[in-house]
Amino acid sequence: MHPPRPKRVFRGPQFVDQLAEWLSKHCPFTALSLLVLLIAGSAIPIPRPLVFVALVGTADVAINLFRDLRRPRREARASLTRTNVTA
Repeated sequence: MHPPRPKRVFRGPQFVDQLAEWLSKHCPFTALSLLVLLIAGSAIPIPRPLVFVALVGTADVAINLFRDLRRPRREARASLTRTNVTA
């Protein structure tokens, strides 16, 4: 019999750390803008927040598209060093 699986419970600091890592890796402009709004949000008046959110989202989508385009594509080819093939 297998031991019971650990329950995935909301773990405050660990969850926030993982979310911050994911945001900084996949959406750097979103992470930066969230940090700026959290730290200096009351001091920086944003007249049209939807325009700001749209610009940040567009920048993140553009970065991810350029990353995908620069990533080398793997070619589908047969392996020449098979171990179970007879000669």
